[in-house]
Amino acid sequence: MLRDLRLAFRLFARQRGFFATATLTIALGVGLTATVFAVVDGVVAAAFLGVAAAASYIPARRAARVDPMIALRVE
Repeated sequence: MLRDLRLAFRLFARQRGFFATATLTIALGVGLTATVFAVVDGVVAAAFLGVAAAASYIPARRAARVDPMIALRVE
């Protein structure tokens, strides 16, 4: 295992361009994945919270059974 790591570092030292390209590609992939996840999570959470807030307002007279489409209707 240790010999494999030494060999890998020795090969990377010989081919610095490849090492830089591989490192940059991995870093960009991780960064873009985290960014896309954060944006999608924010949009989905905002949309869900908006729907949940609108649906949570139910007048007392209809509290027993409410159709979700009626509860979300703007009156």
